[in-house]
Amino acid sequence: MDIRHLRYFITIVNEGNISNAAKALNMSQPPLSTQIRLLEEELGCALFDRNTRHIQLTGAGEILYERAKTILELLSDTRTELNDYKKGLSGTIRIGIVSSVGSTAFTRWIMEFHNQYPDIRYALTEGNTYDLVGRTRSSQIDLALVRTPFSAPDLAFVPLKEEKLVAIGQEGFFRDRSAQDIVLGDLAAAPLIIYRRWETILRSTFQAEALSPDFICINDDARTTVYLAGAGLGMGIVPASVIPLAFPAPVMVKPVLSPALTTGISMIYRKEAYLPAVARLLIDFLIRQSQTRSTGRSS
Repeated sequence: MDIRHLRYFITIVNEGNISNAAKALNMSQPPLSTQIRLLEEELGCALFDRNTRHIQLTGAGEILYERAKTILELLSDTRTELNDYKKGLSGTIRIGIVSSVGSTAFTRWIMEFHNQYPDIRYALTEGNTYDLVGRTRSSQIDLALVRTPFSAPDLAFVPLKEEKLVAIGQEGFFRDRSAQDIVLGDLAAAPLIIYRRWETILRSTFQAEALSPDFICINDDARTTVYLAGAGLGMGIVPASVIPLAFPAPVMVKPVLSPALTTGISMIYRKEAYLPAVARLLIDFLIRQSQTRSTGRSS
């Protein structure tokens, strides 16, 4: 059994049939079928159930498929690591960021890092927290900056910044414009714009206070919430660090007075997995940043 056989096998499973796999591998179908039979003979077991019209793995085939994916990923990681070694402090970091972080806190952190390592490049993937958790697990990205709350015990987790939720909107939506913050009762009296991941948390928080909020718009992005609030559709609820996204408009911003409505920016990456040297540099940099903030030496 060699790497070539494993690639053939993985491609057949992923493509769904031998014909499509042969095209993907740029080879004809008969030699590919022959190579798979040789692999089965070497292993002493059938990998595919040939009594069905579509590709169906046997129990042995399912085991090999999972092992083969790991082996090929390890081979790819090893090549990347050797390339990193040859290049020194250069290369590309694949970073996932949620929308409410990408244009604010992340900008400051990445510029500080870039000043130290100007030859490093970045491939950014934007998405919601749950999407980025999945992409981190599947090695599509090296690390991600996401928002709590979420659950991913299989991933390394580094808290970077804690902050409150704030209300943003045109002045007419605020009952007490002179107050430094806004209470849940005043929020419940306004048409609210939220993004979807906060819906359950907000509903339960209002319910605990026997309040019935009016969610005039539920969307999937903090930026959309800010823009609609600025346009006058209602009052948006977003993390505090999102506010620099707001365009010049007659809006007010007030922290929400509720201990339950806080959030944090956190870094996640795969535990015990190989990561490119340049990604490890950024991880170590962000860990140092979080430790500095926790000791109060930096704001």
